[in-house]
Amino acid sequence: MHTAKTLIPSGIGIRLNATEFRALTVTEAEQLLAQYQFMVVPRLGWSPAELQAYLEQFGPLVRNKQRDQDTMLTLDGSKVKSEVVRGNGRLPLHRDGLLMNEEVKYVAILCLQFEGVRNGRTYISDNGAAWHAFPQEIKNALTENGIEVLPQDVTYYLKNEAQWYPFPGTLIHRGKTYMNGGLPYHKGERASFIVRIARIGDALSEAYFQTLEQILESPAFTYYHEWSPGDLILFDNRTVLHGREAYEGHRSLVQMQVKEAAV
Repeated sequence: MHTAKTLIPSGIGIRLNATEFRALTVTEAEQLLAQYQFMVVPRLGWSPAELQAYLEQFGPLVRNKQRDQDTMLTLDGSKVKSEVVRGNGRLPLHRDGLLMNEEVKYVAILCLQFEGVRNGRTYISDNGAAWHAFPQEIKNALTENGIEVLPQDVTYYLKNEAQWYPFPGTLIHRGKTYMNGGLPYHKGERASFIVRIARIGDALSEAYFQTLEQILESPAFTYYHEWSPGDLILFDNRTVLHGREAYEGHRSLVQMQVKEAAV
């Protein structure tokens, strides 16, 4: 098994060079994801078609009408200004799939262009390790009450009615507990969704989420990636949360998702 220095002090995330990554079998790659939860491969240089062919070895890809050629979500804020997800604003830490009716296992993000960009880093948080640092009253509220999510990017989400959708507040994977959903947008930011902890009132929910953000985005649990063209990040969507800084400039990424196997 790989013994490289991890990218987050809590013990997850590894960096592989392109040669190391290409040499991995699918089984070896899944073993690394189970151990380290995400991989960073600088300057891999694959095309979107090469990435798709690779990911299809892990299972069926998420397909929907929001994606180019059904499978590729193009993240280019210079082209899509009507949405938050595909725009250039900040995306808070979140887990993919909730408002898209999908159980997403793996997510891959490939950088195609990154020119004259200010900020724009993608960041990943060790959701599992951070859970143990959450105050017990917040863990209780998430576990017992769950969360509610109100979509704002109604042209993007498949669950897009003007209503609160309930979800469990936690996710259990391989016997470990993880926070489900994600963090809310800051006040004044254009939001893709609104999230709250159910049945505790908006003020207390907001206070709880402020505490969670401080923990999840602390240096102990967070990795920030400075993109270069050709870079790849592959992560387990069940065990980490990911987000994006707001940015200026030309930043074009392609994102693809592998679905959970049907039970």
